[in-house]
This record gives sequence, structure tokens and C-alpha cells, in this order.
Amino acid sequence: MFFCNDYSSETTYENKDYLKFRDKSEYSLRKVQIVFTILGIILLFGIIILMYKLDDLFSLFLSLGLLVISLGLYLAIYKGKRWAKLIMNFGILCGLFSDMVSLGSNTDASLVNIISDIASVLFGIYLFYFFNADKDFVKHFNSQRK
Repeated sequence: MFFCNDYSSETTYENKDYLKFRDKSEYSLRKVQIVFTILGIILLFGIIILMYKLDDLFSLFLSLGLLVISLGLYLAIYKGKRWAKLIMNFGILCGLFSDMVSLGSNTDASLVNIISDIASVLFGIYLFYFFNADKDFVKHFNSQRK
């Protein structure tokens, strides 16, 4: 009736795309989660280092506000909010522009400042690429929007 009594034959599936899609989507999600975790850790350490260098209370509250806003934007982007992605892209482009200007205008800067500016530019370029062109993030972002 509804049951197959022939247990001697092996059932093979010609189309195993559903297995590949599951593994690929899990890999995509894991990659997005790892990048967002790294972004959060870098932001947190940057704010902690900035707090130790600050002298007045206003700058401390300003840096804490920056931390809260940045983490909120990262969370909103992770959840698929387009407005947060636009704000983050604008901030990244402004940061890239200011880093490139400071890199080009400081002729007597120390080697540490030049290396930190170059690292900041490369990090900003990767962030801009990740939020706009990385196929795993775009897939995750579009699935969160639905």
C-alpha cells in the first residue's frame, strides 16, 4: 500500500542541490556572524583604548554614545534594516575620505601614524566591500528583509 517492502534496493537522489544549499547557507550565516563579532570586538577595544586617553567627562560620555550608536547600527544591519546600512555606508565613506586626506597631508608624521592610517583605510575598504558586495552578506541581508 503506502509502504515500500523492497529494502534491497538503494534509493539514490539524482539532485543533491538541497544538501549543498543547506551547507552553503550555514556557511554564509557563520561568516556573517564571525565578521559582525570581529567588528564588535574591534569597536569595543577601540572605545576602551579611547576612554583611557580621555581627560574630561564629556569626551567619555561622547565615546560611550558612539559605542552605543555603532553597536545599534551593527545590530540593525544584521537584522536587515536598509536605513542602517545607508547610514553605515555614509559613515564609512566619510571615514575613508578623512583618513586618505590625513594620510596625504601629513608629510612629517611618524611611521606609527602612517601605518595606522593605512590600516584604517584598508579596514574601511573591507567594510564597504562587505556591506555592499559580499555575496554571503547580501544573501543574509536580503533574507532578513523578507
